[in-house]
Amino acid sequence: MPTVVTVGHSYDGPKWTVAQLVKAPSRLSNIVIAAVKDNLIADLLLRQGPSAPGGAVQYEEQVAFASLREDEIIAEFGEIPTSQAGVTVPMMVATQKRGLGLKVSKEMETRNDTGQVARDMQLVKDQLVRGWNKVFFTAVTTNTNVLTMVASNAAGGGWVDDSTSAGIKKDLAKGMFQMSNQQIQGAVDNDRYGIRPDTLLLHPSMEAEFVDHDEINRVFENSPATTISPRYTLKAPTKFGPLDVVYSWECPATEAWMLKRKTFGFISDEWPLNGSPTQYKESEQSYSTYFTRRSLVAIDYPKAVLKITGIS
Repeated sequence: MPTVVTVGHSYDGPKWTVAQLVKAPSRLSNIVIAAVKDNLIADLLLRQGPSAPGGAVQYEEQVAFASLREDEIIAEFGEIPTSQAGVTVPMMVATQKRGLGLKVSKEMETRNDTGQVARDMQLVKDQLVRGWNKVFFTAVTTNTNVLTMVASNAAGGGWVDDSTSAGIKKDLAKGMFQMSNQQIQGAVDNDRYGIRPDTLLLHPSMEAEFVDHDEINRVFENSPATTISPRYTLKAPTKFGPLDVVYSWECPATEAWMLKRKTFGFISDEWPLNGSPTQYKESEQSYSTYFTRRSLVAIDYPKAVLKITGIS
């Protein structure tokens, strides 16, 4: 008997034939949408902002985040002073609609060409992820108030210099201090922002560098923990101290971004990512579903992001 080839996916439970995929109106789109949502960097790092039913959101970018007045000693029947907001910059950002379609031909259905259908689903998923990730990275890179510092070993090759003097630990420690030690504009005495970053965003090319990097592996030398060293496990570290390491292909390969998740910006949907019901078009003898999302990304607290340049 001939073997029935099926499409399997971690989200769909059972395995589907092409006919089963296209006959259920939402099955094809739901599988792709679930896979896309797991890979959107903005949805991972940004907080959920206000809805944008009118196609835009007005917000204030925090340039200084402190009250211009201190609390005071109040006499009996004295008037209690009120706080005054620090320096802010009014901003507005509009939503943008991005979309892509997926087609399955009649031949794919009758031949049960699950391989081609799976490849097309993967291509659509990857492109939707890349498109929205680029929106996020553009919003951060074009914000002139984001903090920056140059890697200590930038002239010697940055972090890819495979030696104990690459400066990775030094740069991370310096960056964390720079973020937390920012003087609050308009504040008094030694008031600081005290921002404690919790995420390190890198290009995946750094993942391979870390596996055999002398500076990183030296930490495990003469230690009971040698069996979890990157050289032993062939896995890059997932944490540097308090920093969770996140990789994205859209991140500039020469930069490392240190940030505070759910703090430095927000994402707002006019309508969330959705897929249209699968429909059959007789004139083309094909099934199609279309994916769209109308959304925006805003960076309203840029001091919670630090870009370390010159790491490679």
